[in-house]
Amino acid sequence: MNEANNTIHIKLKMRFRNYILVSLYLIVDIPTSYTRGKC
Repeated sequence: MNEANNTIHIKLKMRFRNYILVSLYLIVDIPTSYTRGKC
């Protein structure tokens, strides 16, 4: 039971990290592409 809990926790952690990376990428990418389109 503890083992299964551990894997779920790791999966959630990985998903959370991916979510942060994606949001950071969007936060950085949208303004740059927007300014590129303006110029």
